Amino acid sequence: MPEIKRPDISEFKNFVLLRAISDKLLLSDIQLKEIQSNILLVNGTNKLGQKENFIFKKQRNRSPLLGDNTNNREALFYHVMADEVTFDLPRYFGRVNDFEVFSFLKKDEMEINTEQMLSPLEKLQRIGIAKQDKVMFAGEYRDKDKIIHFIDKLLIDIRRNPLLKPTADKISENMDLFVQAIDYLSQLPQVFVHGDYWRNNLIVSNGRVYIIDWENCQINNNYYDLTTLFYTEKIMFANEKFDPTINGHNDIRAMDYNFLLQTVSQIIPELAGKKGSPHDWEKNWLDAFIDIMNKYGVK
Repeated sequence: MPEIKRPDISEFKNFVLLRAISDKLLLSDIQLKEIQSNILLVNGTNKLGQKENFIFKKQRNRSPLLGDNTNNREALFYHVMADEVTFDLPRYFGRVNDFEVFSFLKKDEMEINTEQMLSPLEKLQRIGIAKQDKVMFAGEYRDKDKIIHFIDKLLIDIRRNPLLKPTADKISENMDLFVQAIDYLSQLPQVFVHGDYWRNNLIVSNGRVYIIDWENCQINNNYYDLTTLFYTEKIMFANEKFDPTINGHNDIRAMDYNFLLQTVSQIIPELAGKKGSPHDWEKNWLDAFIDIMNKYGVK
């Protein structure tokens, strides 16, 4: 077997990661590209002189309400559900250091369009859910008391941030609204969802859309992923052309209630831990959050 050419790792800050990539993937001429703060695209040359591409993904945004930090939902998904998937997934390779690793094709440079973002959603909801899978991937809205306790604790944290105090006051006035939202959403069809479905977790390679980042996958209502996609497109990317009612998805109340719960379970906890002023999209997100509370609750 020819000797593997080692990369010049002195040029890289992360000596340990580059050595692990070289040793475990048997790659040389390694290049890294960060596409999110916890996701790297890695490419290099294998022992046959062929180019190979990988995604390196570090867990980051798991919802605190899922409550199973001993389990790796990404690995569970690939072990339990991936055989039933009818859309494109990168092949799961295993772990390198603290990264989950997936083999991949070359990422297209063209920006993903609305049709490409929507096309996997219906296929995603068709994944069969066995009885044992429902326990393994139980959703973050399943325990009403736990959610209310979580919000109460969250209010204490965010009131320490003067910029978030008005939001905290509005949440306190509308606690009944969150109970109402949970009750409404629990009556909808419960399906398998990605849990963080937005454009940065969709990669187009050779014209095909691949979904990555399954650490929040769960059983939840059939509007959960569509809500995430709609509001990230509207608020973070100013995509006013995105129509959430496409293909008959016209339950606006479900969208609004999901947005309320996703904001308190994922967005606000991140904001509470940040220092400095929020980004413009974060301010706009909080404005939309308050608008929906005004729409259904105390104005």
